[in-house]
Amino acid sequence: MNVETGVLVDRLLYEHVEYIEPYDGVLERFVELAGNDVELAIVTNGTTAQQTMKLRRCGLSALVPDAIISEQVGAKKPDALIFRRALEIGRCTANEAWMVGDHPTADIGGANRLGIRTGWVSHGRVWDGPGKPTVTGRTTVDVLDQIAPFRVPDQEV
Repeated sequence: MNVETGVLVDRLLYEHVEYIEPYDGVLERFVELAGNDVELAIVTNGTTAQQTMKLRRCGLSALVPDAIISEQVGAKKPDALIFRRALEIGRCTANEAWMVGDHPTADIGGANRLGIRTGWVSHGRVWDGPGKPTVTGRTTVDVLDQIAPFRVPDQEV
């Protein structure tokens, strides 16, 4: 790779990171999950440097210490290896886990093949992937609200 190509690749990988923000409500839901002793992990495709920067920028690295990054694992979603690594880190079985994502093949298809329950973030799209997600929501928060008991019901006095 020549110097000009290297500079272009670096720009494509890293310049946009400063503009990334978490979707509305996601950090709050993660705080609630962590407060309820739910084991959280992030499974993401990309380079370790880029994905680590994104997680820090969004505030997720403080809430979710376990990030399974494809470059580190040597496998990308939908490869079963990356999902198995997440299950190991989370110390759970496939039927105890959930995968929440917005890519029909990489996120939902990959997790479905291992028997992991799935929450598809549709962003308003119609499902066109392999199999079917367990639950579907327009936003990440919509999906998280369907799969986790975040709020303790009001208690009568």
